[in-house]
Amino acid sequence: MSEKLSGQARLLLPSTKRGLKEFGVHFSREFITQFYTTIEADSVTNIFINRLSPIEFDHLKHRQADHLIRLCDPTCDGDHLQKAARHVGRIHGLIGLDVSVLSQAYRLQADLITRGVHGYFSEQRVRDQARLFLHDRILEDLTEQMAGMEEIVQEELAVLDKMEQSLRTSNPLSDMVTMAFDLLMTLSGMCGAALTRPDEDGSLQVERYSGDLIRQYLDAVNSQLVEPINIEETTTYDPAVQAWHSGQIVIVDTYVRTDRVTSWKIPMVETHSVRSSVVIPIMDNKNRVHALCHLYHTMPGYFSGFARQSLLSRLQWLFSATLSRLLTGQPIIPVDQSRMWRDLLAHDGLTMYYQPIINLKTKQLYKVEALARLRTPEDQIILPSEFLPSLGHRELQVLFTKGLYQALQTRRHWEDIHIPVGISINFPTEGIGHRAFLREIRTALEVTHTDPSYLTIELLETEENPATNLEQWMADLMELGVRIAQDDLGSGYSSLLRLGRIAFDEIKVDQGLVRGSMQAPRKALEFIHHLTNLGHALGMAVIIEGVENYGLIEAAAILGADYGQGYGVARPMSAQAMPSWADQFKLSVDVQQPRTALGAFAALIQWDRQLQDVKCFPEVRQNFLQETSPIFHFQNHGIEETAWDKTADSLRLIARQGTDSLAYHKMRQDLEKLLMERLKHEAEDDLLIGGVSSGPKP
Repeated sequence: MSEKLSGQARLLLPSTKRGLKEFGVHFSREFITQFYTTIEADSVTNIFINRLSPIEFDHLKHRQADHLIRLCDPTCDGDHLQKAARHVGRIHGLIGLDVSVLSQAYRLQADLITRGVHGYFSEQRVRDQARLFLHDRILEDLTEQMAGMEEIVQEELAVLDKMEQSLRTSNPLSDMVTMAFDLLMTLSGMCGAALTRPDEDGSLQVERYSGDLIRQYLDAVNSQLVEPINIEETTTYDPAVQAWHSGQIVIVDTYVRTDRVTSWKIPMVETHSVRSSVVIPIMDNKNRVHALCHLYHTMPGYFSGFARQSLLSRLQWLFSATLSRLLTGQPIIPVDQSRMWRDLLAHDGLTMYYQPIINLKTKQLYKVEALARLRTPEDQIILPSEFLPSLGHRELQVLFTKGLYQALQTRRHWEDIHIPVGISINFPTEGIGHRAFLREIRTALEVTHTDPSYLTIELLETEENPATNLEQWMADLMELGVRIAQDDLGSGYSSLLRLGRIAFDEIKVDQGLVRGSMQAPRKALEFIHHLTNLGHALGMAVIIEGVENYGLIEAAAILGADYGQGYGVARPMSAQAMPSWADQFKLSVDVQQPRTALGAFAALIQWDRQLQDVKCFPEVRQNFLQETSPIFHFQNHGIEETAWDKTADSLRLIARQGTDSLAYHKMRQDLEKLLMERLKHEAEDDLLIGGVSSGPKP
């Protein structure tokens, strides 16, 4: 542009050059008056003008007049004009001005200038030169402005592409949202972003944010200078309330010329030059609003541009597809609360609790699982379900490293007082594939002088990890000499797939599979039976999690599980409490003589499966039925002896004829009904073991 315009200027007559410069100064004010008188009659163009405050409108007209003066000046540097036009184009792109509207405005501008030139210049030759010169400059100016508008579009598309890639590969939730907001804040004019969800009272709590604007809003709420937005306040207009209840994207084009918006009519709006905003509902897979994304911009009408509609729709789709699933079931953690949890973690607020895991065969303490807790200055204990969602990848690495050191040092102390137990610790799924975590494990083992065989790393149930070096990473983890456990077996499909590819030392059956055993014992015990057999077939030890009472402990032992963990054994306890518990703990389980209805249920399942295995071999079946079985040695506390003995004997007698008959299935159901009646009484009795009552896990 610079070389072309310089060449044009050199061809001008001296009188034309002088005249053009004078024309620009003389005509600029008249041009602005005529230009806006004309376009204000156009409803489409008038939309953009109405988004401006009177001061902003006056400023716009002055800048446009100055720009016209420079365009008319042949001595004005072409590069300067190019940069100015590109900047104006970017502004047009930010306020959502459509190319067709811009072209229409330029046709009007060219027409007004042509008429102005004809009225100002009397000499034909000078008039023609001036007209052609200005015509070329206007076209060049339009071209640069359109290039500036295109820059805005490309920047937005690039940010969306980066967001889509990162949201699909990043973990955990805290990092995903932070990354997304950081990317959005790189867009020209974006001045605030926030993720909110309503608490029990309906007040929207900011859980993640970016930008000083949101921080100032939070400070104002905390200082009670403003009321938090409440989704129940349906009588008062607020974009967030409207978006929550409608499930639709709600846009505010301008704050300076609206009286409807109440929640942001506060000084910080002017302080941060907020001119427009949008609230994007984040939907779950049932099309229900799960959370809200708030964005704020320094340009009026930014979110209403034609190109912006696809941007907002894509943003909503991205957030709904990636964040909604992770937010489901997660507690609402206000951003200040999240900061408090992270500060506790950083400043020695981490304390490890330990839950015993017992050997169901030797009836001795096998090892303990180290469980993270945060302790506040007021001595309040914070559970992982409360603080984990607020941690990012870096904080999770700190949590794992500090917890590992603390647990291994505690284990060393216990060993010194003759409690040589192993330590099991959860490995964060976000760390799988990252070598930094392996270095931390190796260093911790060396510093604490721990035999690696005393440490078990529990890999939690997770979706397929995208790490390309996963196989090598797993091989390096095994090379450390630590034991590896598959945690939460049965909570998802991927954990079952991994059993065939990774040589786990042990598997932990997800407590969710045995929860509700008092109401549906057959279902829970069948899970224990089949998953225990699967683990043993693959050469892996089996731990049953969630054994909440003596009956489940007995049932797990009868079904052949190796280890048990749950409130029926002990609740998680402090390091100081562990030695006393270990000294007093005793477990009395006889797998040949069940004492509980759950134990008898397990024995019945085991006996029936063994009977099914030999049903095609009559002679073997007859010999099997003559052998003793735990189910027939059940010490039937509370069941009428005659009813139990009669039903059990009838079942064994009918089984001699085969197990496929209706009579066999009916008699087995009768036996199960007797056990169900006894199970109800046992639930009321709340059986104890080790002095700790069974109960729900927090």
